[in-house]
Amino acid sequence: MSDDLMVVHNAGTLEEADIVVAWLDDQGIRAMVKDRNVLGTLPGVGAVSHNQVEVCVGDAAEAQKARELLKKHAEEVAKRHELEGDEDDDSDDD
Repeated sequence: MSDDLMVVHNAGTLEEADIVVAWLDDQGIRAMVKDRNVLGTLPGVGAVSHNQVEVCVGDAAEAQKARELLKKHAEEVAKRHELEGDEDDDSDDD
């Protein structure tokens, strides 16, 4: 990857960032967690950072594709949750 990394996702935890990196890899996009070495961990707490954990890509075209895929995935997950919520509402009518 080049030195000019482009942020494609801000994760709340190192674990979330690792999941996003793995998912992007499954989509054929090489990504990485930026500044992993400066993130600390505490036993039983996990990653500790004052900032969000940045998931980055080293190519502009790949960064755009990654952002689009992540946006589409987030929309699909939100739609799934919305549908599951509708199913729960329907079951109360019995």
